[in-house]
Amino acid sequence: MVLSEDDVRAETELWSSMTCGELIKQQNAIVINADESVEGACEILLKNNILSAPVENLEKKQLIGVFTYRTLVESLVAKLPQNKRPQELNMSDLLHSVGPKVPVANIVERTFSSVLPSDTLAVPVKQFGNRIHRTAVVAEHGEFEGMLSQGVLLGFLQANLPKLKGVMSRSLKDLGMVKGTVLAVAHDSLVIEGVKLLLQKNISSVAITNARNAIIGALSLSDVKWILRKRHYHFFWLEVDKFLGHVKREEAFSSDNQARDTYPVFTVGSSRSLGEAVQKLVALRTHRLWIVENSMSPSGVISITDIMKLLTPPE
Repeated sequence: MVLSEDDVRAETELWSSMTCGELIKQQNAIVINADESVEGACEILLKNNILSAPVENLEKKQLIGVFTYRTLVESLVAKLPQNKRPQELNMSDLLHSVGPKVPVANIVERTFSSVLPSDTLAVPVKQFGNRIHRTAVVAEHGEFEGMLSQGVLLGFLQANLPKLKGVMSRSLKDLGMVKGTVLAVAHDSLVIEGVKLLLQKNISSVAITNARNAIIGALSLSDVKWILRKRHYHFFWLEVDKFLGHVKREEAFSSDNQARDTYPVFTVGSSRSLGEAVQKLVALRTHRLWIVENSMSPSGVISITDIMKLLTPPE
């Protein structure tokens, strides 16, 4: 979709109004010591309810890579029984088997994107539009200052929606964003089957559909994190709709659930504006929404990546 000259001018001004260093200035990033064991790194992610964390050589103050929750899940799934639920399996033992006494530095993602603290936000916007989900803010001498994620940048965008009122007031259909392959699992599929699809397609969430092909929810890596945090490993062999029912009931009584919708609907109508989609993505703390019509049958998907690609200033 080609934006108007006014839209391009507005987005260029917005992304140029702040540097990466300024945006993360108040960030209290969770950093994993490169000498930490894989098991210990897993526990840090679970304890802090996060999906990834930078791994740093604390003595040299240098970032050596990023330990992601996907790495953990891939390792766990590889060790889980493939076809049936085990009679007995201790999740602590399973975590231990992933990397007992092995430094997390041995399995981190060493290829990562980075920006300078002095770079304007136009730099990470372009990166995020190319399917990168996070970028490290690293000073010229290699000192790590923090992580900038798609979610953080989307929050900045939401706070400045009035500055882009032109493009933000247009519908998803008008912007040509009703597209994309909709990946889904049936409501009676097992959780482990959905998790394998997430890993295979390298995505963070997948739609859940009922017998009429209507979306009734979503399965994400964050939901899998709930299994590990609660040590309910047997939920991997539960049907996805029943599993989400357990999660929703727990979150309904959770002390940190005051600002969240207990029964979030990860869908948006094609006639809704881009601004409304941005607000919903931020409110639900998710990376994608499924675009639906009246039947709730999915016709497309919109992600933060799509939005950043649309709003990337021209060269």
